[in-house]
Amino acid sequence: MLQKRGSSFAMALAVLGLAAGATAQAADSCAALTARLVFQANGTVTDRATGLTWFRCNLGQDWVGGVCTGTSARLDYASSQDLLASSGLQAQGYRLPKLSELLAITASDCGEPAVTRGWQASVSGFYWTASEAFGGFQNTVLMTNGEEYPMSLTATAWTLVVK
Repeated sequence: MLQKRGSSFAMALAVLGLAAGATAQAADSCAALTARLVFQANGTVTDRATGLTWFRCNLGQDWVGGVCTGTSARLDYASSQDLLASSGLQAQGYRLPKLSELLAITASDCGEPAVTRGWQASVSGFYWTASEAFGGFQNTVLMTNGEEYPMSLTATAWTLVVK
């Protein structure tokens, strides 16, 4: 026999995986986030907690002389995928991050953008993820505050890549 726990609305959310805590989460604090990130001289960032390696610049930029150079590309979803393929980063194993991966490098107490200051390229705007929200929409992360938002595939956003 099933025991009733909470409202039927709350139970429906739990079944759908939408209950509190079921979605991806940002880092606990900017200090904790900063402590686990290792900024490399080659323009990558290693996350000691996840083992992931991030390219430090936005898609469309290059790492030259210790800084991100060039123009950061704010593109629709398909164009960001095309630029990733043509940039040579995909051949090096880079890809768009999953929603949980991108949220994991944000902390709202970092200020704007919601990433540690060592991450020069990030701007306070929307960033694409590889995680589909629902038909015709892709999950993005608003780097202003480190929150997730579904966005139309035809809208424009920036892109960070990870491997």
